[in-house]
Amino acid sequence: MSEAAVIDRRVRVSGQTTSSTLLAGVRARTPGAWERFEALYRPLVLYWCQQDGLRPHDAQDVSQDVFLAADRAMDRFRHDQPGDTLRGWLRMITRNKAHDHRRRNARQIPAVGGSDAQRELLSVPERPERGGGADADAVEERIVLRQAVELTLAGFKDRTRQAFWRYMIDRQRAEDVAQELGIRVHSVYLAKSRVLHRLLEEFGELVDLPEDGAPRPATGSDAAG
Repeated sequence: MSEAAVIDRRVRVSGQTTSSTLLAGVRARTPGAWERFEALYRPLVLYWCQQDGLRPHDAQDVSQDVFLAADRAMDRFRHDQPGDTLRGWLRMITRNKAHDHRRRNARQIPAVGGSDAQRELLSVPERPERGGGADADAVEERIVLRQAVELTLAGFKDRTRQAFWRYMIDRQRAEDVAQELGIRVHSVYLAKSRVLHRLLEEFGELVDLPEDGAPRPATGSDAAG
């Protein structure tokens, strides 16, 4: 059995039960784990803040508050009930901190002529305008997955990074990737397997791994056949 096949088998088997080593490290206060966790989720928190109507510099301030609060409360996070997710928990913290930020800003507005502005700052929509249901979930999943992939790829050589990204993210055919990079097709599959294995090992259930079954563009010979 080839190395790529062995790693693929490990990914399929462990993907059903393996918890994130990152989340375990965060809870155990392992050095560097929290910084890695924050790097994974910061783009998503900033996205939520902007969807809630915060300006970029306010979103940065709120994101700092979110991660400080999450750090203090991480030991109390549980997902033993249906629907309990880490992402949902962070979303709740983000909305609360965004509301707190508006309240602080409203108190700083001069009293004269400031009532309308105060109401505007304190208004928080029941549901941010960010799409709904499955579409919103898909957007959020892609944000986290993309960041997880980028964090994982940083630990690989450039050729491996390019092969994985073109094959799994850009959805190019393995044969085309191999030709462009001057490597064997087997090396493309091996790059995919190695990166996915490391990504799953670190992030586990924190991300939805990319599926390899999505269609790729057909070549001229495929279309003719």
